[in-house]
Amino acid sequence: MKSPRNLLIFAVLGGIVGTGVGWTLHGLISKASTAFDPVDIVTVMDDQEQAWNSGDIETFMAGYHRSEALRFASGGKINMGWQATLDGYLSRYPDRATMGELAFTDLEVQVLGEDNALVFGRWALERKDDRPNGLFTLHFQRIDGDWVIVSDHTSSAK
Repeated sequence: MKSPRNLLIFAVLGGIVGTGVGWTLHGLISKASTAFDPVDIVTVMDDQEQAWNSGDIETFMAGYHRSEALRFASGGKINMGWQATLDGYLSRYPDRATMGELAFTDLEVQVLGEDNALVFGRWALERKDDRPNGLFTLHFQRIDGDWVIVSDHTSSAK
């Protein structure tokens, strides 16, 4: 004969498991109905890489949200705004030689929601005399149907 205590434990566990499955199924359904293809974000990054390697920083900047709310953190400094970010790039990379050839690798896209994702990865420049490289974390948002970077935190390896 089953004790009332054991029945209560099984009922509670069954409810927890059932609720958990419900949440999981609901999460999968929600993600399936609102999911996006991470390739859309990688395409933005591919376009940026091509623009950079063509020496076109302004086209490279098309991957960023053209807003004063854009946040760019690197080298212990934070720039706010699209124009400030562009100005920073133009001052650090005044010519093709300093720009080098850019490559993004080890991209990992984490879906945060229907219109939000994080991208983790590595960047590297190949130049005549050196090969600077590092890591980045990008917060992408889909704004007016386009995926754009709203926050960029880039670091350099020593």
